[in-house]
Amino acid sequence: MKRRLLVFLLAGSLLAWAQGHGGRGGGGTSGGGMSGGGMSGGQGGSGSGMGSGSGNMGSGGMGSGNMGANHPSGMDPRDSNMPHQQPMTQGQMKSGCYQMLQQMTGMDSEHLQQMYANSGAQNFGQFASAVVVSHNMNLDQNKVMEGMKTMSLGKTLKTMGVPKDAAKAEMKKAERQVKEANNQAKEANKKKS
Repeated sequence: MKRRLLVFLLAGSLLAWAQGHGGRGGGGTSGGGMSGGGMSGGQGGSGSGMGSGSGNMGSGGMGSGNMGANHPSGMDPRDSNMPHQQPMTQGQMKSGCYQMLQQMTGMDSEHLQQMYANSGAQNFGQFASAVVVSHNMNLDQNKVMEGMKTMSLGKTLKTMGVPKDAAKAEMKKAERQVKEANNQAKEANKKKS
């Protein structure tokens, strides 16, 4: 009996610590804590959590339910499994593509760099494609960038109601536009020198 009680208390303590210190629970220890009836559904319960909790443990075990509920993307920015964004290089900022993005967005260099840093794009190429597709399809760039924090550009477009074939075609078109802009800039630089 004492052994079961000890295991129960240890499990509850670990859960409370993970929620309060791991940054994953979204609500500290108040959401899925222990109250009264003990474990109701266990760790694998579909959203039932422990006690009368609010479902922070979700289905599939610890940490897979409402992970990062306070973060708008649904992912905790401190999660080590999240891919890191490659920094923008000086070469990219001097490219024809970068100039094209400035024209499309109407942003100066500083604001465009800030938009990249806040986007869900893992690299400049993804970011450029997302901006061009958003512009060409007259989509909300902020929604596209936010969607890319958890999904690919194609999946983001799908969630915004763009048919799969149209999304593929627009992404290929964006890639061509990026290449053309870079090639035109290279040609212009050759003529100057």
